[in-house]
Amino acid sequence: MKVNRTVHVPRGVHAGHRTRSRLSLFVVMFMAAAMLFTGCGGGSDGSLTGGGASQPIGVAIDGGLQSAPANVINAATASMVTVSVTMPANSTGNELVTAVLTDGLNSAQGQAQAQAGGGVINVGPIDATGLADGPIEVLTRLTVGDQVTETSFGAFITKDTIAPAQPTSLAIAAGASNPAGVVNAASQQSVNLTVGLASAAESSELVSLLISDGTNSIPTAAQNAIPGGTLTFSGINLSS
Repeated sequence: MKVNRTVHVPRGVHAGHRTRSRLSLFVVMFMAAAMLFTGCGGGSDGSLTGGGASQPIGVAIDGGLQSAPANVINAATASMVTVSVTMPANSTGNELVTAVLTDGLNSAQGQAQAQAGGGVINVGPIDATGLADGPIEVLTRLTVGDQVTETSFGAFITKDTIAPAQPTSLAIAAGASNPAGVVNAASQQSVNLTVGLASAAESSELVSLLISDGTNSIPTAAQNAIPGGTLTFSGINLSS
């Protein structure tokens, strides 16, 4: 399984309206594998005996289109994973929260102090490079004084550091009003781009484009990859 890679194709595209400029085209490939964790295991009231603290009620690993989908660890994020831990409203702020990532054999962890009144706290960055690819369990440990309690959420995130195969081509096709590789005043509101994919691509991967002039960026909707085939992204408005 391959997850999320942004490939910068070194191709300049001329924009013919107003001033001429170069646009950068990016191909973004990823496999969406998001999970959302809610609820927690442990005692019926979630309290530490004598500690006056409440256990977390949710955890998640944040991601972004250019790094990793939510709840996925990939090659770009493995060394700096951030775990978002949701604490309940009756949190006192005295709890030291430890987020633990484990592949069943090895583990990596980070710590952060809870806030009074609860809410989301970010624990990290955590270096998960030593963990094996595959399912990764997220645990939390709460420490108040000399008391420690551990919570398992009974679900797993995914670590996958094998990047998708790089696209073989990216092009703007010639149209009735524009030559190949050129966006002009007549075509800028409806641009068609094609992406050639390697035979090693997998149909479970998603492919999208990111087009930038260095200041503004326009993303496209994702399409499923066609191994060894060509995808067409039609009607892209580049007038901005």
